[in-house]
Amino acid sequence: MRTRNPGFTLIELLVVIAIIAILAAILFPVFAQAREQARKTSCVSNVKELALAVLMYTQDYDETYPLLEASDPAAKPPSPDFESNSADWHNMVQPYIKNYQIYICPDSVYTNSNPVNYFDPFWSYSMTPNSNMVGASYWGDNYYTRGAFTAGWNGIGGAFLDNGEFGSTITTSIGSAVLATVASPAVMTLITEGSWPDWGAIQYGAADATTFFNHCNTKPGFPGPWGELPGMQMGPWVRHLTSNQTTCGMLSTQGQLIVSFCDGHAKSMRIDSYFTTKPSVTVPGLQVYQYLWPTE
Repeated sequence: MRTRNPGFTLIELLVVIAIIAILAAILFPVFAQAREQARKTSCVSNVKELALAVLMYTQDYDETYPLLEASDPAAKPPSPDFESNSADWHNMVQPYIKNYQIYICPDSVYTNSNPVNYFDPFWSYSMTPNSNMVGASYWGDNYYTRGAFTAGWNGIGGAFLDNGEFGSTITTSIGSAVLATVASPAVMTLITEGSWPDWGAIQYGAADATTFFNHCNTKPGFPGPWGELPGMQMGPWVRHLTSNQTTCGMLSTQGQLIVSFCDGHAKSMRIDSYFTTKPSVTVPGLQVYQYLWPTE
């Protein structure tokens, strides 16, 4: 009488392999989404911690928000710096954080938290700029309105003419806002994900005051590792979920943007929801972005 070999037959082995492949196809995307959700949660935590640091700074400086950029000849290596003679708001709130890793978004391509030799810690999160630095009552945008109309918006961060930023185009010295001028702190943006500390306003704002978010700098002439990395979109930068990330020239409407507000809370928002408009009370006939209009 024949006895069966206890090993698998070829058909049985193929069935097992097929089952494993099906399970892998189902589970791997789930694992990837879980990892992405963890990175996004970490980013929300970073932005909230930065918002709280900014608010602590304002309490120590006459309830005034930090400048976006300030001339600081002492901010050269080996001291942490942003560019040459300029220090930005990241430097100003650093004593309240004492950690440069928190400035790095987990989904950013800029991953080195060394502020002396790398710009990376300054290219994940941005404060919103005040349009008075280019002599305008407010910024304009028709990028996120898809060209249907030009929406008004404004931010809270100021800068002086001697800000030290390379290629500065601002025309007027303006200090940052004070707490009392923000009418609704729970809905006014303080910090978002971005690719410039100031959304690009100091270098390019004078040229782009009425079409601010339409423009992207591809960083020509940047040395070393920066030259081959993605360009820098003016305004917020969506990083979460590859299919919805911001790229130069691509309008992202589905991605999740991490935002903190002037009352200190932070959350993730779909970017098309973030750029919701409302009619201005103080400027008749003007539609404004509801999360970017500090005086109402």
